[in-house]
Amino acid sequence: MRNRLHPERPLKFLQPLINRGLRDLRTRLGSLRAASPELFRLVMGAAFMLFKGSSDEAPPNAAPGTPGHVGWHELHAGDGPAAFGFYSGLFGWTADRAMDMGEMGVYQLFAAGGPAIGGMMTKMPDVPAPNWLYYFNVDAVEPAMERVKQGGGQVLNGPMEVPGPMWIAQCIDPQGAMFAMVGAKK
Repeated sequence: MRNRLHPERPLKFLQPLINRGLRDLRTRLGSLRAASPELFRLVMGAAFMLFKGSSDEAPPNAAPGTPGHVGWHELHAGDGPAAFGFYSGLFGWTADRAMDMGEMGVYQLFAAGGPAIGGMMTKMPDVPAPNWLYYFNVDAVEPAMERVKQGGGQVLNGPMEVPGPMWIAQCIDPQGAMFAMVGAKK
């Protein structure tokens, strides 16, 4: 299969995405090359990146639950249902279980050809902007929370049990970036 980010056809694949509501944050659209990350923003406001490495070989996938790898992808969207429509059309994601979270709205799980890999919902009014939150796998959440604090970060929420059964904690690193962790409790 030919690389969609091939240098001879740098932006032809982008036009359908732009037509569906994607806005390029770069000032020029004409400089996309293989091995260059390009950052885009949805009309709903959350940023994401399309990236093509310098090789046509995909890196090997880590086994599910491997510590240090992303284990869950969560979108707090400006409009959850519209965001799901966009991403399902873009990446072929399918709807998994939808969970009614009461006042927080519907948390729509999504899959990419197997078990659910993430969830999305309309962001709460007090969340300043739409955003993606990545949950990194850890062996155990409670000891990882202590390492966050010892390293100068903050734990915002957790440990909290989620379906799986798994435990999560949401944190801020010493530079102010938000991230989360998922794993066993102890």
